Amino acid sequence: MTYESVDPIFGEWAKRHGLEVFTRYHETDVRTVFMQGTNSERGQIWIDPPASDGAVAVHVAVYRNRGRDNQKSDLLAEHDSLDAVLDEAYALIAGWLAISS
Repeated sequence: MTYESVDPIFGEWAKRHGLEVFTRYHETDVRTVFMQGTNSERGQIWIDPPASDGAVAVHVAVYRNRGRDNQKSDLLAEHDSLDAVLDEAYALIAGWLAISS
């Protein structure tokens, strides 16, 4: 599967939050954004390409302390709920990083 059907949703959502969308990691297509916390903490939200049934996995993680005390969550969205689930993911990271959303 490709990201074609969800790119407009992910791109508009990221723009609304002032986040840059990254689309390549090494030689692989990805859709991910990063949020900076205090010190060296960094949050990441990324999505998988839609499954054959249209479901989209949304992954949320905060990386800190050289791998210790990381936090991660996986959410599932349908095409129509992707924007709302991405907002939920954003709120999770904002809480974990203790930044205002």
